[in-house]
Amino acid sequence: MTAASRRALAVLRELHRSGRLVREIRRVPALLAVLEGEELLRAGSLLAWSAPGPAADRAGPPHGPPTDRPPGARPVRVALAGDVPPAAALPPLAVELARGGRLLRAAVSPPGTWAYDLADPASGVYASRPDLTLCLVDPGALDRELAVPSGPEGFRRAAADHHRLLSSLLEVHQRVGTGLLLTTTLPRPDPAAPAAPAAPADPADPSAPSGGGADGALLGGLWREANARVLRLTSRFPRLAVVDLERYGAARPRQPGAGPFDERLLLLCARQAARLVGRRDRPRRGDDDREHH
Repeated sequence: MTAASRRALAVLRELHRSGRLVREIRRVPALLAVLEGEELLRAGSLLAWSAPGPAADRAGPPHGPPTDRPPGARPVRVALAGDVPPAAALPPLAVELARGGRLLRAAVSPPGTWAYDLADPASGVYASRPDLTLCLVDPGALDRELAVPSGPEGFRRAAADHHRLLSSLLEVHQRVGTGLLLTTTLPRPDPAAPAAPAAPADPADPSAPSGGGADGALLGGLWREANARVLRLTSRFPRLAVVDLERYGAARPRQPGAGPFDERLLLLCARQAARLVGRRDRPRRGDDDREHH
């Protein structure tokens, strides 16, 4: 940590402690500019827990500052849905919004309830009337075959089920939701990890699941086809935006055995969310939010 980053964090902590962080949001971009890595996440925690609005809308301690704010610093209402804990997802999002002088106001669904929340027009996701719904889904929590398939056919079936579910939820969002919904393509499945403890596979057995060979190649093709179908949903649902993980080299987590949303991927999604909010706030010049990212 450099002297400049130590000073920046100290200023942010003092602004947070004194309840002035929201009112002095215009100072924040310059302070964030000298931070990186873990320092940014610490700053993001301060920003996320300082969001204006009712304590019920926040996933942090209820000791934030008053709800008054500087002129032009309109809070960005974000509904967080999916399988990622708020403590991991909100800090990078708060940082990326604050870089543009924007305040995060988060409405958080409990991890794992996203399908129910997006299917129910009376849920908190829709009641919060968000500018953006950030839906970060761990496919393995939905169906293990999407993360650790037993073979190509198991993945094909699970991917088709996932597509049907996502399409039905997007129809509800299109009908009753507000703002954009941002999600991601499927992370690449891991064909080398067995779905259950088993004896080592016989390399001479052509039916054994493997990360290479014909099964591995077929599984890779099925994964790309499944993600192409997800990306094509943006043509049906104009308020859908999709982060293409393969395009950004983020299709696999860095740590073997980790969930799909490591710090790198959460930061990528936060940057895309802030970019979409920025495009919304700029005057329209014929641009189209249906573009995938």
